[in-house]
Formats: sequence, C-alpha cells, structure tokens
Amino acid sequence: MKIRGFFLYCSMKITPILLSFIALAGCSANSTNTTSKDSAALDNTAKYSMVDSAKMMLDSSDFYMRKGVKKEISQEATREKVHPFMENFQRIYTKLSPSDTAVVYQYRIDALNKLIDLQVEETSKESQ
Repeated sequence: MKIRGFFLYCSMKITPILLSFIALAGCSANSTNTTSKDSAALDNTAKYSMVDSAKMMLDSSDFYMRKGVKKEISQEATREKVHPFMENFQRIYTKLSPSDTAVVYQYRIDALNKLIDLQVEETSKESQ
C-alpha cells in the first residue's frame, strides 16, 4: 500500500513537469516551421509588391506624359511631374531580380508603344 501511494505521489509531481516539457518542445518545433513559412510568404509579397510598385511608377509617369502629348499641360510641367516618378522607378528597378526586371521592362515597352501611338494620333490631328 505504501508503494502504491509513493508512485501516486511521484506521478502527481512529475506529470505536470513532463507535460510542460512536451508542450514546450512541441511549441518550439512548431514555431520554427511557422517562421520559415511566414518569412517565405513575406519574401514573395515583397517581391510582388516591388514589381507592382515599379508598374505603378510607370503608370503615374505615363498619365502625365499623356497629358503632355495632348498638350493639356506644358512640356516643363510634364518634366516636373514625370521626373520624381521616374527616379522612384529607377530606384525600384535596380532592386528587382532579373526575372522581375524582364517583366517590368516588357510592361514599360508596352506603355511606351501606346504613348507613341497616341503621339502619332495627336500629330495627325494637328496636321489636318
């Protein structure tokens, strides 16, 4: 009877310690996996947001370039409006990976082609 009481007493003292140790080990293993997954997700988000930011800078400068082509604002005003956007674009563009650079470069070429088409249309309107 005394032995059974001794085991019961020891199990009551050791069980909380063992459970705490198991829970602590399980939480630390889980947190390292979660951290690596979270950091990978943040890296992807940062990468996509950099591409989106570069495209946004191009779109903003394109907006003012179109106004300049349509002669809604002066050439000087166009330069003043476009310059900050293009400086930000260059800063972002240099930080992109080569694959993202190719995507943004193609986007820029497409936007420039549309701008050239607009300029040709505006020139033909003026000559008539």
